[in-house]
Amino acid sequence: MEDEAKTKKQLIEELGALRQAVATLQGFKDEVKQTRADLEKFTNTFLQNSIPMFITTLKEGIFVDVNDAFLKLVELKRDEVLGRTATEAGFIKEEQRTLFHNELGKHGRVENFEIEIRPKSIGDRFGLFNIVMMSFNNESYLLTTIQDITSRKLAEYQLKELERKFQTIADFTYDWENWIGVDGNPIWISPSVERISGYSVSECMTMPEFPLPMIYPEDRGKFLAKIQYVQEWPLNDMEFRIIKKDGTIIWISVSANPVLIEASISAGHRSSIRDITHRKRMEEALRESEENYSQLFNNSFDAIAVFGNTPPQIRFVNSAFIRLFGYTSEEIFTFPEDDIFLLVFPDDREMVKNYLRARHRQESVPGQYESRIITKNGEIRWVEVSAASFYKGDEYFSQAIYHDITDRKRAEEVLVKSEEKYRLITENITDCITLIDDHGIIQYVTNSLDTLGYKPEEVIGIPGLSFTHSDDVERMGRFYREGVVDQVWRKSDFELRLRHKDGHYVPMDVSARILGDSQGLFTGGVFWARPITQHGKIEDDLLRIPQLPFVDRRLTLRENEVLKWIMQGKSTWDISKIINLSEGTVKFHVEKVLKKLSAVNRAHAVSIAMQK
Repeated sequence: MEDEAKTKKQLIEELGALRQAVATLQGFKDEVKQTRADLEKFTNTFLQNSIPMFITTLKEGIFVDVNDAFLKLVELKRDEVLGRTATEAGFIKEEQRTLFHNELGKHGRVENFEIEIRPKSIGDRFGLFNIVMMSFNNESYLLTTIQDITSRKLAEYQLKELERKFQTIADFTYDWENWIGVDGNPIWISPSVERISGYSVSECMTMPEFPLPMIYPEDRGKFLAKIQYVQEWPLNDMEFRIIKKDGTIIWISVSANPVLIEASISAGHRSSIRDITHRKRMEEALRESEENYSQLFNNSFDAIAVFGNTPPQIRFVNSAFIRLFGYTSEEIFTFPEDDIFLLVFPDDREMVKNYLRARHRQESVPGQYESRIITKNGEIRWVEVSAASFYKGDEYFSQAIYHDITDRKRAEEVLVKSEEKYRLITENITDCITLIDDHGIIQYVTNSLDTLGYKPEEVIGIPGLSFTHSDDVERMGRFYREGVVDQVWRKSDFELRLRHKDGHYVPMDVSARILGDSQGLFTGGVFWARPITQHGKIEDDLLRIPQLPFVDRRLTLRENEVLKWIMQGKSTWDISKIINLSEGTVKFHVEKVLKKLSAVNRAHAVSIAMQK
């Protein structure tokens, strides 16, 4: 019985142990099943993940498994990777792999470790590596994930390149550039600030309330009022004055734009400053020039008008224009387009219109012409018009200056009539009248045809002495010097022989007058001449010298007259006063008397004359 009981007890224990074993086996099976499920789940997640992943052994770094995203990244096939290291597969350099393992050994993990990847065909790429350790079947492995940051690295490179280029441009740009933060402090200032303001970049960066201390005191209020809005919208071409470091005041033009990180996040504002002092000085000079021109325009004695050419209409006039034409400025500026030509005399309107049209077409037209105008009260006046054209912006203008020449034209009419009257007189006078210039050249002659046989055009331009008898040339030379050089006479009478066109010489009784300018300088002479007949000569002697007891026909009238006064004991000075001649001329006649009578002195001449 005991053996049976023992056997039953053993059986029960064995049965319990068996049940326990069965339960353990079932649990193991469940664990294996769960492990397989987890492994399958991990495998699916690993292989199908869009993030590049790979598993390597811890020690050798041999690839155990890789997912498709990784193969796509490095452009390799699975069999080109599995069983190899990263350097053997050729997409990581050995030095990079060394850095990678050093980081793993130092910290036991790798987080956001940046490594350059070398795909099979395309250019280099950049990856951000994260590594965790894992164990399987008592073996240690590394699970590595890679984030492709190539686009970000390229953007960073491009940004740095842009920053480098911007810095290069900013360093050499002519304008002064600022980047002011939202707190009002400068973030960056270009080197051109020193050229414009005299302050260095470091001085500006540490300047309290930059750039307000530089702003000219009278402009600071305007500057603050403008600049407070620059973080909201652009402000262009704001003009201020600044005080340079050396105390010089200059003008600057400021253009500013807000700097935005995103649509609504401000990073301050950027401003560009340009020195416009030269331009402002030119503008000031131009303004002064315009003021001076305006004063000249309004104070001119001549009438001035500016016309717009599209259509032709008066735009500006000065006070002299109003005085000349007699219209008020309101009346002038309200003239309809075609009515402005009513200011022109009817016979001259077409000429003026043609000039204006041609000038508008930029054709060659006279810059100065004469025309007649009609004033408001109907008076016709002559004007000399000086016209010019110019552009102001895109508009074309004409300017006309009217110089009143009415008095001159009237004087010319009187002169023409006077010249006509005297021309008729000189052309019908029986005497030959000749005008010579200061060189003795004949400029004008009348009645030379009847007297000497020459037409006027045959003698004009020829020296007067060329027609004089050779025996009279020396005497006329002395006579010329006495009148022109010594100025001992201004008017005188004498006899002269002139060559006729047919060759013979005609005795002429000549009356001469010297012409001079306002300073008394010789400018020419006028000569009246008439032929001397023997009969006429004796009659003149008898009329002019009634007390002369005789007439010596060897002597001229003047020489007989001089001889008469010598007989009466008159001196040269007395004779010159009596017959209104210069002493030099009297001496000349005395010498001729002595020569013609073959006398040695005056007494001898009187004796010879008395014996005749």
